Amino acid sequence: MPYLSDPSLLDDGDENAAAAKRKAIAATRRIVDDDDSDPQSLDGDAEEGSIVDEGATARNESKSGPLTSWTKALILSTAIIVIGAFTWYAAERFVGPNQWIVKFSTIAWLIGMGTATAMIGAGRIGATGKIVAALAAMVAIVLGKALILRYPELPPELMQFADPAQWARDFARLAIKPIDGLFAALTIMGAMARFILSQRE
Repeated sequence: MPYLSDPSLLDDGDENAAAAKRKAIAATRRIVDDDDSDPQSLDGDAEEGSIVDEGATARNESKSGPLTSWTKALILSTAIIVIGAFTWYAAERFVGPNQWIVKFSTIAWLIGMGTATAMIGAGRIGATGKIVAALAAMVAIVLGKALILRYPELPPELMQFADPAQWARDFARLAIKPIDGLFAALTIMGAMARFILSQRE
């Protein structure tokens, strides 16, 4: 068999085998590289990481959310109470007695809408938020009446602070009138109207 002893044939066979081996190694490397740089696997890892991050963020927000929203609600309500009290006082002190029922009715309605807006802005639109809004509006009116009683000077009955219960009774007798029931109702109605309007927005 002469071809077995032919050196040229043996060399060609070795070169072909080496070339095939190099091609196989190169193909294997390409497959490995493709697996390492698979965009779907990278996207899957990134998506999984984002899901974990969002879950941690949601848990942190659930812990700090109510406290933050109530703090915001109380700060805004305090601002509305101060503004409402001075508005009530200014209406009595500077505007005059003409059309006083219309004047104070309008202010009571606006104070109620203001405290409700504070709750809505803080995200407290549940039953508790509605109750707090109504109470805050009442506090604003009571403070406004206290400012009115203090001008030009505090009545003698309210200068005695030894008995808080008696002081509270004297204050209620001097400051609270039957017509204030109308103002309280208008305050609550203004707050509830603002909550209803917020649901349509």
